[in-house]
Amino acid sequence: MKYEVDFPDHIAAKLNQRAAAAGGDVVHLIQVAVVQFVEQDVTAASSRRLLDPPLPVVEVSPPFDLPRHEPTPISLDTDIDESARLPDSPTAEA
Repeated sequence: MKYEVDFPDHIAAKLNQRAAAAGGDVVHLIQVAVVQFVEQDVTAASSRRLLDPPLPVVEVSPPFDLPRHEPTPISLDTDIDESARLPDSPTAEA
């Protein structure tokens, strides 16, 4: 089986460097890479790629960890200081 592949210049240069460092030629280097690719377990790798990435861990206190206070009974005569009042709702004029 023969194929002709045109690589970009920077890839061809790296292939030549790697082949020279390995003591072989580019064709042999490509053959080795293709054999390794074909023989690896592609199904396991592809199934892992389809999973969503892990979500970041965020520390959140569940509602049951909130401090509990005894309810304070109030009546119409109970005075509420200003710091405990809810802010007035914005008016439509604003």
